[in-house]
This record gives sequence, C-alpha cells and structure tokens, in this order.
Amino acid sequence: MLDEILRKELDYDDLIQVSMDEVTKEDLKIKKVLNPITDPINKEQLRVMKEMANSIFELRLSKVLEGKPPTGFDKGIMEAVMRMKRFYVSFLSSELVIKNGKVLCTVKNELIFKGKKLSEGDIVLLDFTDAVLFYITNYITPCSLFKSDNDEGSKEP
Repeated sequence: MLDEILRKELDYDDLIQVSMDEVTKEDLKIKKVLNPITDPINKEQLRVMKEMANSIFELRLSKVLEGKPPTGFDKGIMEAVMRMKRFYVSFLSSELVIKNGKVLCTVKNELIFKGKKLSEGDIVLLDFTDAVLFYITNYITPCSLFKSDNDEGSKEP
C-alpha cells in the first residue's frame, strides 16, 4: 500500500489525493502480520515500511515547499509546515519586531501561557520557539515592521 502511494507520488508533479481511509485501510492487517515484532523478518518489513513512509513524507513536503497546494490526509500537517516556513522567512528577513531575542506578537485566540491568561488583542513578547508554535496553531500573529499584499513573508508571517 505504501509502495503504491510512493509510486503515484513520484509519477505526478502535484500532490496526489491520499485519503485517511487509504492510509489506514491496511492498518489492522499490517499489525496482525507484524505481530510479534520480535521476529527478524517482521522487523525488516517494519524498517522498509518506515523507509517508504519517510520517502512519502519528504516527497510530499518538497512538493508543498515548491508551491503545490496541500491535499489529502496530511493537509493540516503540510499547512502547518507552510506557516512555519512563513514565520521563519519573516524572522530571518528582519520583518518581525524583535526585542531582546523575543518576538513581539498579538494574541488572536485566548490562551493560558505560563499560568497567565492571554486574551485576544493582547501584545506579548515570546521566545522564538513559543512564537512559532503559537503561530502555527493560530493563537498569535507576530508583529511585522512592514505591511505588504504579497505572501512572501509579509502578508502574515
């Protein structure tokens, strides 16, 4: 099953549509076959499956990073990676407001962080990693020094 997905993904420039059902339909069968995992043959089969899964991830990710729209069961993951990329580019291009190594951000959705309630509209300074994680999950928007209509980092980091 993974080999079919990998083969199809290699054949097309765009991301192929892979549903959650396709990914999980063989799950129970595979788990029965790989039991017990201590069997050397099963260990090797699991290693090969992980290798194929890794190749599928890297191939699909490379297509998304090249600008292909994410689709399929992993759409949310690929969209999160794209948001991470936008943040990263904005940070390195000095677009974001930074003070003492922290990123100035506006809270979009209420959250509790380090025991403090942050409400929509609050302004906070966050460590780089915290800012990235909250940006990916749509809790904050990093404050930008520039206003732009393009999506090359300035629209919303």
